[in-house]
Amino acid sequence: MAKSVSLSRKHFIQVQAGLCLSACLWLLTSSAVAQTIPDPTRPPNSIDGAHAGAAASSVAGPVLQSILISPGRRMAIISGQTVQLHEKFADSRLIRIGETEVILRNGTTEQTLKLFPDIKVQPVQKPVR
Repeated sequence: MAKSVSLSRKHFIQVQAGLCLSACLWLLTSSAVAQTIPDPTRPPNSIDGAHAGAAASSVAGPVLQSILISPGRRMAIISGQTVQLHEKFADSRLIRIGETEVILRNGTTEQTLKLFPDIKVQPVQKPVR
């Protein structure tokens, strides 16, 4: 049959301290392991803020960072500034917002800013049957 075990108060405290120490060590090691796993929702390094300094030095002028389109409004984030449709950005006015690009007009000059300027979109060619 089962044998009953009685622990003295001293032994009970030692067991509790051992469990607490084990739990603390487990928490420390699990957080260290969690830091080494890459975040799958993180944007690619090419558009990451950590590399913005290198990207900004190679690009002259405003940079289109995001486009927000909803039924009630259209806006873009250009070089860190939120600009709504027909508002001014620096000396230019935002005249058009598309899904992947915006157009700024300064007098008679228009400048197109693309959300992903390095990506070339090509139409899909249908196979001949």
